[in-house]
Amino acid sequence: DKFYIEGKTTYREERIFTHNEIYFPSPMKFNDPFDCRLPTISFEASDKEWLKYYEKNLGRAKAEQKVREGQHKDPVHQKCSLIRLQQKIFKRGVLCLSEIPNSILMWAHYANGYKGFCLQFDNTDIGAQKIKYTESYPKINYLLTPEEDQIEFTLFTKSSHWSYEKEWRIIEFQNGPGIYTFPKEKITGVIF
Repeated sequence: DKFYIEGKTTYREERIFTHNEIYFPSPMKFNDPFDCRLPTISFEASDKEWLKYYEKNLGRAKAEQKVREGQHKDPVHQKCSLIRLQQKIFKRGVLCLSEIPNSILMWAHYANGYKGFCLQFDNTDIGAQKIKYTESYPKINYLLTPEEDQIEFTLFTKSSHWSYEKEWRIIEFQNGPGIYTFPKEKITGVIF
């Protein structure tokens, strides 16, 4: 099995061949303004569940105070929580790959209007995960869904409008966006 990625001929793309370097951008730079943006987040939970949530980080006394003051119900507090979560998502580096090398739309969108190239990669042991395409995003509960699951859901779920891309992603969770090296034998072909 192979994965493909289209690119333009720029200095960064030249370094793929000369230095085995590939760029993992932040999702903030994606061409789809809805990609990797938070789905509908619910803050619904009982006071008891909020108390338990706050207690993990703040201790019992401060947790009780927050719940007593109703901070978890405050729209400004909720909005700030969502902004922090979105920032964590944007701090990930994301390499987008495809199962197909011959989509006219992909060549138009990602290969400099058909003037670029398409790289073929051996997908063995590269840690890519398949994108889940969906008609509508389900609600995620901020409190009851672990944060890493919220982040992964956001990074690996896209609108079904993009399903023609047959996309897979490699996420750089630790170091975020940037340039990373790969074993040169992973490139198994170049299509012009």
